[in-house]
Amino acid sequence: MPALFVWERLGFAKAPWHIAGMSLSDIKTRISAAEAKAGSTPGSTQLIAVSKVQPLERVEAVLTEGHLIFGENRVQEAAGKWP
Repeated sequence: MPALFVWERLGFAKAPWHIAGMSLSDIKTRISAAEAKAGSTPGSTQLIAVSKVQPLERVEAVLTEGHLIFGENRVQEAAGKWP
């Protein structure tokens, strides 16, 4: 599925850059609802959190909630966030 359609399936008209203020639980709930609406198998969508330009505190908060899959495009930036 093209990435652009993911936002639509989550109920956003365009890429929702403001979701950084949403809880991980809220995002997972929206993903589950989008899977159901699309007729996809529950749990078939993989959430990849993007830690680019996010402060360490925000990354740690998501880790604390149990999410372990992250994307980062700069090794130098990731090195400062990951133990």
